[in-house]
Amino acid sequence: GDRLGNMWKFDFSGGTPIVAFGGDPMFTIPTGQPITIGLALGRDPTTNKAWIFFGTGSYLSKDDPADVSVQTIYGVIDESSATLTKSDLMQRKIIVTTTVNGTALRGFEPPSDLTAGKQGWYVDLDQPTPGERVTNRPQLVGTVLVFASIIPATDVSCDAGGSGYVNALDAFSGASTSE
Repeated sequence: GDRLGNMWKFDFSGGTPIVAFGGDPMFTIPTGQPITIGLALGRDPTTNKAWIFFGTGSYLSKDDPADVSVQTIYGVIDESSATLTKSDLMQRKIIVTTTVNGTALRGFEPPSDLTAGKQGWYVDLDQPTPGERVTNRPQLVGTVLVFASIIPATDVSCDAGGSGYVNALDAFSGASTSE
């Protein structure tokens, strides 16, 4: 990924590595959300399709804590021969946010399949606090995508603080897990 919202794919099958898709990115985000972390790879056990999982957001510069733009977690099927965009994916949503015994909790859409023709899914991290972002590589545990997100403290960038979530989604649908 890059800081302009592009995910690149390289072909190492020949003697010289080349950028796949004729030099174009495999996925591009129109809003330019920065992709500053590693990605996770997986294979859907029911369809045998390869998937790429990544989040957006940056926490690398002194200006980053003040950025409250909406960031996103993505799951993209790696089978297209053309550059994909967010419109090729199914939007999934955070549907509930609450606090229980002082702990902030949230929930995602109930389990359901992707809409036919969609090449993956995305979830905007816009609830309950602006500025949430993914700054660590997501992990695939079986069919569950686990990722941490942070909401930095915005008062002093060098001080510890802020909050965040540990999130778990069905990796191949972007919705909640069934268990």
